Amino acid sequence: MTAKPTLFFLLVMGMALDAHATNWLQVQGNEPLHSDYFFKFFGFMQPTYTYIDADPISGLDGVAVSHNGKYIVPNLVGPDLDGTKVFQFNLARLGVRGNLVPNKIN
Repeated sequence: MTAKPTLFFLLVMGMALDAHATNWLQVQGNEPLHSDYFFKFFGFMQPTYTYIDADPISGLDGVAVSHNGKYIVPNLVGPDLDGTKVFQFNLARLGVRGNLVPNKIN
């Protein structure tokens, strides 16, 4: 009795479905034929802020007493590992778009 639902499931999953795709270079890279500008600059940045809520080491005695008040490595933010909170720019890009040869290359 369990073979029928399993066979039905395999047949349904094996059916070819339509695939839809977009050529993003063509969609985003085309400029109007009669634009008011020759070149247009654009850019974007990806800022990020990381904060790790951690307490420094405390209560060590003996030889390890020099580590009191410091953070353990997993509680530090990379790549420098010098603090528990950091504001960084992960990515920054600048680009130019426009009509290189009017009505031919954009």
